Amino acid sequence: MNVAVGGNFGGSVGPDVTFPQTMSIDYVRLHQAKPGLVSFGASFRDDFSGWKRISIPFSAFENDEGEVLDLSVVQSIGFKAPGGMRDPLLLDQIRLNAPSDVTVSNTADGGAGSLRKALASVAVDGTVHFAPALAGQTITLLSGPLILGKNVTIDGSAAPDSRISGNHADRVFIVNPGTTAALSHLAVVDDHGWQLAGGILNNGFLTLDHAVVTGNTMATNAGDFWQGGGGIYNGDGATLNLIDSSVTNNQARWSGGGVYSFFDTTTTIVRSTISGNVSNDVGGGFRSLGSVTITNSTISGNRSTGWHGGAIFHTDGAMEIASSTIANNVGPDWAPSAVFIGSFNAAVPSLKLTNTIITGNHWYACEQHAAGAVRLTSGGHNLVQDGSCSPASSDQVDSDARIGPLASNGGPTLTHALRLGSPALDAGDDTVCPPTDQRGTARPQGARCDIGSYEAP
Repeated sequence: MNVAVGGNFGGSVGPDVTFPQTMSIDYVRLHQAKPGLVSFGASFRDDFSGWKRISIPFSAFENDEGEVLDLSVVQSIGFKAPGGMRDPLLLDQIRLNAPSDVTVSNTADGGAGSLRKALASVAVDGTVHFAPALAGQTITLLSGPLILGKNVTIDGSAAPDSRISGNHADRVFIVNPGTTAALSHLAVVDDHGWQLAGGILNNGFLTLDHAVVTGNTMATNAGDFWQGGGGIYNGDGATLNLIDSSVTNNQARWSGGGVYSFFDTTTTIVRSTISGNVSNDVGGGFRSLGSVTITNSTISGNRSTGWHGGAIFHTDGAMEIASSTIANNVGPDWAPSAVFIGSFNAAVPSLKLTNTIITGNHWYACEQHAAGAVRLTSGGHNLVQDGSCSPASSDQVDSDARIGPLASNGGPTLTHALRLGSPALDAGDDTVCPPTDQRGTARPQGARCDIGSYEAP
């Protein structure tokens, strides 16, 4: 833009013009042609009469100007058949090839050999392994959580005691809806989540096998019923399988110190321990609004500081607990139950207890809070510290189950051993006892098994 005042272009400046003057410019726009597309090509020969798989590396693509293919700006892909072809050309399953097995070789947060890079490069339904050199090592995430958006298995079995840390700044994993993920032989530690999930936010289908989730914190500035999950939070419709794993010493500044499972979730806990977790509201160990099955597991030493459910706070769904031990959990004096089942809407939650020990918990075992209606039933052969859990004729009510402290008694998780003279010994229903106890120790066949998650020798 060139502006001049005076000169002989258009005449001289009139005597009635006053100075200074101003000029305002509006709607300045730049118009230019879109850059032309650069084409890269690669050729292949299909001389097979049937279907044939063709793989072309990106390095094979060239253009006439000798430019380098930039994968970050690719807009389209097309196919051009040789001239004169008369037969139909059939193409199917055009996809990116990726390795089905990738190994993590270092503890870096990104780059070659890192877990983050491995998850980005592995194929759908592939497996990420850990190199043996990572045994006992910690991968510290500095650039946010790992988002699992494709089906994947992360297997740390080759590197025992390897850990993934959120560095007290963020959670470690987020499993997207529709994604199936499996984590084994790994520890998720020292994480921090805002309002949901201190360690793992699961919105898909997650299996934890021989895993440890510990030392994580969920924080909030104003608690609401949907907030929680110090260790793990399962979002609406999610599925969690917890197998031979431990969720320990996590804290929720609202509900579900260890695990929180929201509406329409499916949670299956097998041979696992939930212990030492703290909730500032309800459900010191576990808060559930979905369908739950707990078998051969231990829920011990958890605490709720706000209201009921030092061990479990359950509403809205169906829960079954079998051959498990619920011990030494604590609630506040004004709401001291270990296991809470309640209804706050039209839903009718249910809880069935079978072959299970509930002992040593603060004040009393079960609270049936029926603002709506609840169903708490006994499948028989339970050993409960008091009569609050709808006992059946085969149940025992005894304030002392004579169990040992939570300890390493064999197997991948901590358990409570049965002491000599425990009323749980040989008092279970052998027709429904699992083949092994929580440790993997065989239970007797055709003879009375022990009540709880531990089978005495």
